[in-house]
Amino acid sequence: MTATIKQIVQDAFIATRQGTSADFVICNDALRGDFIRRCQASNAEVTEVLCNTTLLNLRKSGRLRDLPATARSQGATAPTGYETLVFQLVRMLERSLGTNVDHIICDPKIRQQFDDGLVLFGMRLSAAEGRLTALRLRKSAMLRPEPVGKFVRSKLSGMIQLAELEAKCSQLPEASGAYIFFSESATLYIGKADNLRRRLDDHASTWTFRELVRLIKANKIPEIWLAFHETGLTGGSLSAYESELIQSQAPVHNRAGASGRGVNRRK
Repeated sequence: MTATIKQIVQDAFIATRQGTSADFVICNDALRGDFIRRCQASNAEVTEVLCNTTLLNLRKSGRLRDLPATARSQGATAPTGYETLVFQLVRMLERSLGTNVDHIICDPKIRQQFDDGLVLFGMRLSAAEGRLTALRLRKSAMLRPEPVGKFVRSKLSGMIQLAELEAKCSQLPEASGAYIFFSESATLYIGKADNLRRRLDDHASTWTFRELVRLIKANKIPEIWLAFHETGLTGGSLSAYESELIQSQAPVHNRAGASGRGVNRRK
């Protein structure tokens, strides 16, 4: 009798895992490579995406409950403080690609974009640490699917260090969307704009902005980042999009449920 995909994946996991968890096998390049080879040795037609996704679903359904992790996984999560950075990177990919965190980590092509983002955005952690942190955030419900993500796909998304914003404003889209300021440890502020370039140029022209940049360069406060999402939404639809982001991320400097208005624009 031909083994089912679930059985093939479970058998390969047992033979591969070396006492680690399903998430660790998926996120560790060496273990995952061995795991995929074993799956494909049993069924040459299975893809890496199918193997990884099936293993993740086996874990979620409780099929691996009798196989607890017994090995001490090194680099199992990112160093404290990087959760918000990983969170925003995942959200950027979710909104621009119309996908979710599980698929980002399970699909090798999208996973490479995630890994590249860790490097591009200066996160001092390994690819495996970043991937595991993303899955841990999903398990803790911090990266649960956003309702807005089911209906709105970003036309363009990106991340910029605050200290580089003024120089890179000209590269931002002159289109509507939402933007998010965040540090390593918290979401700071969420706003919307009919013209992202003009609105963020307003932010970059304030005394508060220049003082923050000075403190960052003096290493007196942690780095701050900007994530932007061009949506093409206008009016009430854009306001609803912004409100959903505020509700799901609870930024420090937005009033509860309030939109991103009233920013000091004095130069």
